[in-house]
Parts: sequence; structure tokens; C-alpha cells
Amino acid sequence: TDDPPFFHTTMEHEYARLAESFGWDEAVFRTIAQTSLDAAFCDPATKAKLKKKLESADD
Repeated sequence: TDDPPFFHTTMEHEYARLAESFGWDEAVFRTIAQTSLDAAFCDPATKAKLKKKLESADD
């Protein structure tokens, strides 16, 4: 998905395929996003900013 024209797909399409194929719901994707953020190689301030953005997506 880092090159949509080459691979003929989008992140949205890939997420939809995962949801359909494995029965994943929003909670699963949120957990994946949180785990990715926890493991990200960025400074604590950036992680805090991204965590706040992720949490605000609940609203």
C-alpha cells in the first residue's frame, strides 16, 4: 500500500479485505494501531500527540 498505483490498492481497500476475510472489527484495527504506536521509533512527545489523535478517533 506504499505505492497504490503500482499495487492497484489502497489502505482502505486492504483494511476492508482484512475485515471481510478475518472478521476483524474496529476494535481489532484500533488495537493494531495502538500496538504500532507503542513500538514506533519516535520521541515521547510525538507518541503522546499520536496517542491523543488515536484516542480522539473514538469521538
